[in-house]
Amino acid sequence: MKIVYALIFFFALLQSDGAYGQKKNNENKKLSTADYLGVNYTAQFNLAIQVKDYQSACSALYGLLAVHESDTNALFNLITIYFQRGQNEQCFMLCRQYLPKFRDNITILDFCGKSAELLERYTDALECYQKLYIITKQLYYGYQVANVENTLGRKAECMQHVDELLLDPHVATNRVTLYVDTSSSAKGEDVLLKAALLYLKGNLFSDLGNYVSARQCFLEALKLEPEFGLALTGFNEIKNK
Repeated sequence: MKIVYALIFFFALLQSDGAYGQKKNNENKKLSTADYLGVNYTAQFNLAIQVKDYQSACSALYGLLAVHESDTNALFNLITIYFQRGQNEQCFMLCRQYLPKFRDNITILDFCGKSAELLERYTDALECYQKLYIITKQLYYGYQVANVENTLGRKAECMQHVDELLLDPHVATNRVTLYVDTSSSAKGEDVLLKAALLYLKGNLFSDLGNYVSARQCFLEALKLEPEFGLALTGFNEIKNK
C-alpha cells in the first residue's frame, strides 16, 4: 500500500504544478491576482517538497486553497501529507471536506477510513470501509468492515460477514497485515487473509463464551500460519477454559 500512496502522491504533485504552470508560461496572457498567487504558492510547494519541508509545503497548499478554493489537487496533496505524516485529525477533517466533491475517490476513502479508525471514530471508519468494499469488491476491505463491526460490538453482523468472506477461495491466497498497536514503531504480522478471518472468528466465539469453537478457529489459523503470534496468544488465553 505504501508504494501505491507514493505513486498517487507524485502524480498529484505533477498535476498541482501543471495547474498554474501553464498560465505562468503563457506570456501572451495577463495573469489575474489569484493566478499569480497560485503560481507562486505552487513554486513554494514544489521547492518545499524537494527538501522534505512538509510544514512549509502545507503552508503553501493552504495558500493555494485560500485563493483557489476549488483546487482539489492542492487539497488532495494536503490530505496525503497529513496521512503519511500520521496527522490523523487533520487528515480526517480534510477527507470529510473532500469526499462530497469526489464520493467514489478510493484513495481518499481509504485515508478517511484509516485515520478515523486511528482516532477511534469507528462509525466513520465503518462507513468508509463499507463504501470501499462496495466500490472495489476487494476482500481486504471486507475484512476491515468485519473487524470494525467487531470493535463496535456488532458481533452478529461481524460473524455473518466473516462466514461470507471465508467462502471466497481467494482468502487462501490474499494476505493482510495485522497490528497489535498503532504506534509508528509497531511491527505488524503479515498473514493469509483466511488466517486473519479465523483469528477474528475465534475472538468472536471467545467473547460469546464458546471456547470450544474459539480454540478450533485459533488452531485452524495456526495451521495456516504457524508463526501467527496473535492466534497463538488467543489460543493460550482460553486453552484451559
